[in-house]
Amino acid sequence: STSGSIEYFITLIQDISDLKKVENALKVSEEHLKLAILASKTGIWDWNLASGDIYVSDQGVEMLGYTPGDFVFSLSAWRTITHPDDYALVVQAFRDHLSGSKPFFKAEQRLMTVDGTWKWFSLQGKVLEWDERHQPLRMSGVHTDITERKQMENALRENENRFRTIFEDSPISLWVEDFSAVKATVEALKAQGVKDFSAYMAAHPEFLLDCVKKIVIRDVNQSTLKLYGAENKEQLLL
Repeated sequence: STSGSIEYFITLIQDISDLKKVENALKVSEEHLKLAILASKTGIWDWNLASGDIYVSDQGVEMLGYTPGDFVFSLSAWRTITHPDDYALVVQAFRDHLSGSKPFFKAEQRLMTVDGTWKWFSLQGKVLEWDERHQPLRMSGVHTDITERKQMENALRENENRFRTIFEDSPISLWVEDFSAVKATVEALKAQGVKDFSAYMAAHPEFLLDCVKKIVIRDVNQSTLKLYGAENKEQLLL
């Protein structure tokens, strides 16, 4: 009014319930993603191939023993902490992805931690941006700590080598036999309702011979070769 007092005002009310639901759902999804990343010992990286700048998430830095901010990632820095035996393999995997022969960049490598020890990581990534000349501009991915898996693989390999040595050098004749075909035959008979195998073999005496024929010899040791006068394992393997 002319007196300057408010006589009326207009209020607009908009229902934003759906928007709030979307925002809450997004927040929950982000929290779930963060928890999944923390649980999986995974770091996130983003590489600007034009400038050379590399962003690595806090967890990705902490997995190497550094405090976020204390270690600035760059291509030269990565080269410094990469195990020399792994460098060429990782570079080749990167080139394979850029050339289009591989849809994703995938590699396994060792990185040196702040205390000088090595950790194994699985690297996976993909170029997300290209320029008009189809030159890569930006690449993103994750790196996951697989040190425990590698240690288990090494332990298994050592156990296998130890077993192989004991097997080959044993003074007793040893055989490795595969009974999987026999097991499949027995399971098939069980499925047909056979329960009393003593009675079944009495009624079908050829069953035992058939099972013997299905046994496959996978390996023999050196003592077995000497026992049978064989020149090599192929002469005894069936």
